[in-house]
Amino acid sequence: MIEHFVIRTAQISIYQKTLFVAENGTKENIEENFVDENGKALRIPQSISDSADALTISPVMDKVTKEIGVLVWLKDGASLQTIVHESVHAATGLFQMICADVDVENDEPFAYLVAFLFDKISTLYKM
Repeated sequence: MIEHFVIRTAQISIYQKTLFVAENGTKENIEENFVDENGKALRIPQSISDSADALTISPVMDKVTKEIGVLVWLKDGASLQTIVHESVHAATGLFQMICADVDVENDEPFAYLVAFLFDKISTLYKM
C-alpha cells in the first residue's frame, strides 16, 4: 500500500506562526518541503524517521510560502496519545520561538496552547 503524503496547515494567529501537519511520507518529503527558519536544509536522521510514529520539528519554514512555524509529522495510524504527545512538543517549540517560558506557577497559557494545538492537529490529521 502506498502511503499518501499530504501537508495541511492552520494559522496560530496569536503568535503569527503556522502549524504544519504532515501525514505519512518520508523524511525526503519533509526535507523537500521545509527548511529551518534561516533557510538552511533540515537534516532528519534516517534512524529517527524510520523508527518514529511521529516527529515534531520547530522552527521550520515552508519553502514555497516562506511561512514559519512548527511541523508535526504523523505516520499512518497515529493514536490520540501520540497526537497529545506531539501537541506538547509543538507547544514547547512555539514557546521557544516566541521566547516564552512555561511558568509552573501559572501554566494556563501553556495548557491552553496545548489544547488548541491538539484540537487543530487532530482535526487536520485524517484519523
